[in-house]
Amino acid sequence: MMYNIDCKGAVLLGEDLTQKLIDYFRLNDDFHTSKQLSAEFDVSEKTIKRYVTKINEIYEHPIIISERGKGYKFDYQEYLLRIKGKASSESEYRQKQILKKLLLMAPQKLKVSTIFDGYYISDSVIRNDEKILNKQLKKWNLVYKRHDRFAGIEGNEKDIRNALMETILNVDKGLDLSSLYKNASEINDKDFHFTMEQLDLISSALNSSIPFPYNINFFAHIYILLDRARKYISVQEKEVNSDEKVKSNPEIYSVCRNIVSNIEQYLNRKVDSSEIFYLYEYLVSSRLDNYKISTRYESLAERVTARYIFLVSNTLDTNFDNSLALDMEGHILAMLTRLERNITLPNALLEEIQFEYKEIFDAVKEASINIESEYGLAPISDDEIGFITIYFAKYVEIFEEQLNILIMCTTGIGTSELLAVKVSKELPELNIVGVTSNTNIKKYLTSNEKRIDFIITTVPLREKLDIPIVLVSALFTKQDKKNVQLVIKEVKNNA
Repeated sequence: MMYNIDCKGAVLLGEDLTQKLIDYFRLNDDFHTSKQLSAEFDVSEKTIKRYVTKINEIYEHPIIISERGKGYKFDYQEYLLRIKGKASSESEYRQKQILKKLLLMAPQKLKVSTIFDGYYISDSVIRNDEKILNKQLKKWNLVYKRHDRFAGIEGNEKDIRNALMETILNVDKGLDLSSLYKNASEINDKDFHFTMEQLDLISSALNSSIPFPYNINFFAHIYILLDRARKYISVQEKEVNSDEKVKSNPEIYSVCRNIVSNIEQYLNRKVDSSEIFYLYEYLVSSRLDNYKISTRYESLAERVTARYIFLVSNTLDTNFDNSLALDMEGHILAMLTRLERNITLPNALLEEIQFEYKEIFDAVKEASINIESEYGLAPISDDEIGFITIYFAKYVEIFEEQLNILIMCTTGIGTSELLAVKVSKELPELNIVGVTSNTNIKKYLTSNEKRIDFIITTVPLREKLDIPIVLVSALFTKQDKKNVQLVIKEVKNNA
């Protein structure tokens, strides 16, 4: 094992202060001297300076500013801009592309030379990439195996599909469909628009919209199906089509059958009928607005929701009213279906939720472990725990007085509501006149009769407006509050 010997005498077992320093600055604003940071992390001032340099080298522009006599200060706005567009290293990019290729072809095998074709890397680098691939695949209970000159991914078809959901379109990073389209350079325009038409078909046929994050989940499934169907004939597993499972929601099954028919016409080739059932499973494990999905878990969802509220209330020593149960029960109902059918729902905000709402997240996680045991449920993932945490966080942040600004958010109803609640609680002098998306901002400003003093946004806005704009995190941290207060002061001074 390698040891880093600090000149103060502390022995750090391969410890890296990079993320710890970033997290510390995110929570603590103003300037901090090397001496203060040295005492906080029990390392020398020289080590602090070395890590500050290392952090600033990671990003295109420095995110930690140094001023003589004052110390170090975090440039939070620069951090938000850079963290959203940070690029992967060359090796990470190669490994990501290889993983995509293998998943799209799974369970078929490819020649090893074909897998690594075009990268011009040595046998030792290939072996290292294969080790990393296997490590990544463990997340989905999949394995990368070589057989002579051929290699491929082996595992359950459902697990392969779950892996595809998170890797092909980065659905765990995309916050809405418009940002997904803008940020994923590999998306085919024609396929994107065709897939969007299928989402519109669902909304029209069921007279219901698919809210975030279920819309991204379903979009990704259809988009990936197009890509896989072009490369090989779908794998049909035994007993994949169960008449009993579709009898309870025949209208949804009919919509899925129509979508597969549209895909066949679009690709001009036959698609395995099992894909109808896979689409059906994803849709019935989602939450639809204004549409009641029939499921045998309705009574259990009510009990599980009540148990969550009881356990989390005790841990946090907080009383939640009945409105939380009504708000959360629909999500718990969909989650129970996902647990039964082994369907994953990637959480784009998991890291921020764990950071900003650590106490609530930990309480929900502890409750989840108890609930798994009490009700005999499959393990509840951190992604699912993160979604449940948002419901509790929303009600923790509720404040009796709502006050005036425009919030531009791309994360969907749940997270935009949470942001609005946090802003109104932390800054009661503001009146939130509405929440809009970056694509509708100009239309909203034109049609809105109220004066907008400034805009709070979670996504960088390229259009130039005559209104002040402040970029914040979707979860509105202490640093975000301070930045908004500076804008409030500026607007009032210019009034």
